[in-house]
Amino acid sequence: MNKEEVAELIKQYSRDTMFLSSSAVEDHPAYVQLKTAGHEIIPFLLERLADSIGHDRGDTFDMDNSPRASMALLCDITNGECLVGFQHEYAGMLDKLRAHILQWGKSKSAK
Repeated sequence: MNKEEVAELIKQYSRDTMFLSSSAVEDHPAYVQLKTAGHEIIPFLLERLADSIGHDRGDTFDMDNSPRASMALLCDITNGECLVGFQHEYAGMLDKLRAHILQWGKSKSAK
């Protein structure tokens, strides 16, 4: 799966599920297709996640790029490896979680 395909599937998933709880959307066809792609799409998901910085609130909200979609997929694909070391007191804080996962991605690409 290439970068453009990942972006299109994230767009579909983001638009279709933005008002649904995360537990209700794991069966969405775009999510399933992305998850099935596996580790090969991790760099593209990290890029989409980084692109969401500054575009997740108010007037700057990007309906085509949900950071929660990228984070959920990264957690599923890595079996939670991307969350190792995340401090529990920051649970629910989007910016802290995104920063942690992006740092995890940088550390993996440096190896």
